[in-house]
Amino acid sequence: MGNYSSALSSYITALAIREEVLPPIHVDLAAFFNNIGVLYHSIVTSNDHIAAVHHDMNNCATAFFYYEETLPIRQASVLPTHPDLATSYHNIGWIYRNKKNYWEVLASYQKVLKIRLTSLFPAHPHLALFYDNIGDHRKVLDRYNQVLAIR
Repeated sequence: MGNYSSALSSYITALAIREEVLPPIHVDLAAFFNNIGVLYHSIVTSNDHIAAVHHDMNNCATAFFYYEETLPIRQASVLPTHPDLATSYHNIGWIYRNKKNYWEVLASYQKVLKIRLTSLFPAHPHLALFYDNIGDHRKVLDRYNQVLAIR
């Protein structure tokens, strides 16, 4: 795994130098901003993978830490209705579910549902799977029948 904090520090230092000597719309500045975005994406991806491993090992506290680390990065880098943000809320909800903290599960899953209802079409299989995960079997059957009607 890379040394992300060192890489970010180097990018920011180099960007500051280039901003002093280049015009504000120079292509090199765009490349630096792109690279910083790619770095943040790598951080989120690594944290998600580390969290998933800890989650599979039933080490909920460590998994929760890494899932929580990804959330502010995603919140700052994608639209509020982006499916990746729903994934973060869903992962955090699973940890709360394992800890039997059902009020927090409900809060997390309500965020997931709000995002998925606005970002996915009504017959999307992920909605059926989500309703199944939360135990709303009537909606699972409704979504399943919608998917079958499309095929």
